[in-house]
Amino acid sequence: MDSFLIDYLKSGKAWVLVGSGPSIQMGYPSWAKLADVACETVRTEGTKDHFDRLEVALKRRDLPQAFEEAKASLGGARIIQALNQKLIPSRQGEIYRLIARSVLVDEKKGYARHPIIQSREEARGCCNIGD
Repeated sequence: MDSFLIDYLKSGKAWVLVGSGPSIQMGYPSWAKLADVACETVRTEGTKDHFDRLEVALKRRDLPQAFEEAKASLGGARIIQALNQKLIPSRQGEIYRLIARSVLVDEKKGYARHPIIQSREEARGCCNIGD
């Protein structure tokens, strides 16, 4: 990892989100739920052999292997299509708005907060921030 990033994180001026907390708060499905969707898709569209291996992976809670089995059965594009249909939040939440507002945008100055970015023009070039 970049030493600048590590030093910045250690400085106490930044924070890191790890895990699925914000997504779960918004009602997005967990990885386990998405694996169940992949399993159901393979059950209805794939082969019994792939479905059986996928079920074994799910029983072991080996989600990466379950997704690999789904991909092997139906192809990555079809599995992604099935999963994308479920990636819709089921409730409103404030966490993403609060993160974006407090971390990324300085409303008074109108540009992204970043130790290197000093002006609105620099923010536009760096972060694709418009007017």
